[in-house]
Amino acid sequence: MLPPTYVEGFHDLEAVKAMKYNPLGKTGMLVSHLSIGGGALGGFYGEYEEADAIAAVQEAIRKGVNYIDTAPWYGDGRSEALLGKALAGVPRKAYYLATKVGRYKPITEEMFDFSAKRALSSVDKSLDLLKLSYVDIIQVHDVEFAPSLDLIVNETLPALESVVKAGKAHHIGITGYSVNILKDQRVIIRFLHLRGETPIEIHRQMSETCGQGVMDIKNVRSWVRKFKEGRESCDDEVKEPRPRTSRTETMIARVEKVVTEDPRISVRGIASKVGISVGSVETILHDELKMRKSKGVGVINAALTAMGLLTNGGPPDWHPASKDIKEVCAKAAEYCKKSGVEIGRLAVYYALNEVEGPATHLVGINSREITTSNLSLAIGNKAGENAQPFTDLNESCLRKLVL
Repeated sequence: MLPPTYVEGFHDLEAVKAMKYNPLGKTGMLVSHLSIGGGALGGFYGEYEEADAIAAVQEAIRKGVNYIDTAPWYGDGRSEALLGKALAGVPRKAYYLATKVGRYKPITEEMFDFSAKRALSSVDKSLDLLKLSYVDIIQVHDVEFAPSLDLIVNETLPALESVVKAGKAHHIGITGYSVNILKDQRVIIRFLHLRGETPIEIHRQMSETCGQGVMDIKNVRSWVRKFKEGRESCDDEVKEPRPRTSRTETMIARVEKVVTEDPRISVRGIASKVGISVGSVETILHDELKMRKSKGVGVINAALTAMGLLTNGGPPDWHPASKDIKEVCAKAAEYCKKSGVEIGRLAVYYALNEVEGPATHLVGINSREITTSNLSLAIGNKAGENAQPFTDLNESCLRKLVL
């Protein structure tokens, strides 16, 4: 079945048929398994020829890539401006585009601003650079750097809701280096409370997202009451009834045994039986046992090559990885060079073929050569050629890396 973004006369029909498409949560968007990350277009990984980059973006879309992610932070608007030029010759129906608010300038003092005023002005500037009347998703950029979650709940998200109501965006998303901050159910309660939702409706919506790990209605009512009285904020410390550091081999085995004996047992039931928190059980089920059910949240993998870490050229100077990790990855890249393999291709291969969960995987492109290489892994017949080199690399280098 062809995706809703297919445009007859523009797309390469056979390439689109070969591309894998996945639903992005409950947005109704059917996104390509491989997508375009805008960081490279901001010059994060070196300079590029503008004409080549424009052609690369257009070719990727013509071949079936239909999701593009960018941000004001990527080159201080450079990425958005380049995309504005590239997309001028592409039917608007042919792609989904996401940009962000919250992170802007390379200067530390001007890097982050999550205020409602800045968010609203940023959206208008982005639309101007992109030469679009709307974006499909507007996202909060690196939410963990906000000085307070209350600021996100009270200003940023309401501002983005007004953007959606104005027709300038269709959906709201959140990005970050860690998803742990998004598990705090108080953030959801506070946000929905400010929207005027009742505790019962808040609990219903939380159940859809959090599943069996949702707090009970009594606690939801308690938090709503506290928020009304101004006695609590989203930044208060929460006392955990059980330790969260429980990902030992013994504990993983205990969780697996309980689930095997009673496949219908709830997450809370597992937590009670093995003596760890609900959050720890969910982490084990998802990360170790691959058992967590989807709750309708669309997930996007934003760093196939780990921001340049898994490339022959290596990461930029600002890369946050430790010295040890950089050294191991450099050795892995050297191993690949000697074996006649591009480590970046293996990283893309791994994401597209071995990683479960994300609807789409972003990879930066700024040249037709990179586009051709990545497309050969997504829609070509060369993906299988990387299976053995990946196994060899994993056994020779990466398994030695202890995180």
